[in-house]
Amino acid sequence: MMQDLANYRLPNDWSPGAPRWKQTLWLLVGQVLLASELPGTPWRRWLLISFGAQIGNGCRLKPRLRVKFPWRLVVGDHCWLGENVWIDNLAPVTLADRVCLSQGAFLCTGNHDYRSPGFDLTLGPIQIGAEAWICAKASLAPGTEVGEAAVIGLGAVASGRVAPGQIMAGNPAVPVGQRQARESAPAPSILIVVPTLDSHSLLPRLVASLRAQTFPHWRVLFIDGPSSAEHRACLQQLCASDQRFSWQEQDPATPGIFGAMNQGFAQANPSDWLLFWGSDDWAASPTALEQAAAASTACDLLVGQGRYASLDANGEPVPGRRTAFRWRHSYRLSLFLGSTPPHQATLIGPGSRQRLACYTPGFRLSADLDYFLELSRFPGLRVKLLPVELVQMAVAGISGVQHRRRLQEVRRAYRRAFGLLWWCPFLLRYLQRAGSAVRSRLRGLPARKEAEPCPDC
Repeated sequence: MMQDLANYRLPNDWSPGAPRWKQTLWLLVGQVLLASELPGTPWRRWLLISFGAQIGNGCRLKPRLRVKFPWRLVVGDHCWLGENVWIDNLAPVTLADRVCLSQGAFLCTGNHDYRSPGFDLTLGPIQIGAEAWICAKASLAPGTEVGEAAVIGLGAVASGRVAPGQIMAGNPAVPVGQRQARESAPAPSILIVVPTLDSHSLLPRLVASLRAQTFPHWRVLFIDGPSSAEHRACLQQLCASDQRFSWQEQDPATPGIFGAMNQGFAQANPSDWLLFWGSDDWAASPTALEQAAAASTACDLLVGQGRYASLDANGEPVPGRRTAFRWRHSYRLSLFLGSTPPHQATLIGPGSRQRLACYTPGFRLSADLDYFLELSRFPGLRVKLLPVELVQMAVAGISGVQHRRRLQEVRRAYRRAFGLLWWCPFLLRYLQRAGSAVRSRLRGLPARKEAEPCPDC
């Protein structure tokens, strides 16, 4: 007789690894819940851990997942276990970090000796290295060791040892290629546009803070108003000594600070991230731009934080109040509730400029507010908050005294964005600013600067 199933016996040296009550509870309750259609990772993770599994952080566990013995399962951080994955772990199964088991993947740790009349059970643990991918309907035989970043292709049946990075396909699975990472996307570039008007005495701090940056892919464009010969000579000397700095004369047809900024919009390359600073602004730390560049993926508008600063008797900055965008569930709702991104700490990405290519003409003090409001009309705009202090801003600005015109422009911007409900964000904006001013006075911090010095305001 080749196969006497009537006399089959489990090996004497094998044990389920848990008491019978625990096995029964898992079979009747835990396994049923785990394999259900109910969505949700947190409760599935808790369930498996409660029965002895080790599950890392950031994992995704899909419905219809089946696990034989959770106490023999180890899953690393940020792993994905897809629908209908079956882990038949009579022997231990170990997944390292960032492993993906796609839909219907089968991990089998038990086999039978077909040459033995007793159909003897044979076992082998399965180990899967970091960043490996077991594709849909693929199967791993007992004792399989999958190397780091290896791929077991669609429906393949793998056994033995799979080398790191190897791509396997077929039944039995054979090597068909080597996994290689795509070339990383080019580093983002940051264009800092600085309107100037006889402000050369303020520039050394800005220049020094940028030259100290750990991020190399930045450049500065000065848009200069009708400045003096001394100021122009300083700009020319700076730009000649460092090619990362350049300057242009401001077009007289578009006067004012936002006219200069629109000229900067027009000079940006398609892949540039735009940042608008004044002559008296400077980078908050040597890593500020590097942190911003690292966070610029998968977004169109990157909103950082800034800090106002006064200067002591020796000309050294004294840090004051921090300014940040208050997020309330969504970008547009946050704007409606009176919060505004600080334009000196907000990077405008290519996706934003494809929607709005420049500031609206006619605004002389609040074009930045209008721009951020108009952007909120576009569905799919990706906004990311960056909890990093990018810029420090000197407390100054002659435009801050033009209260009547500013109020008119702010009201106009809110009416363009919210129609008859304009009064709600308008009031909330100034209530928040009044409260902030009171708190700053009580703490002895520098007051808020409304805008940069404004040529021809």
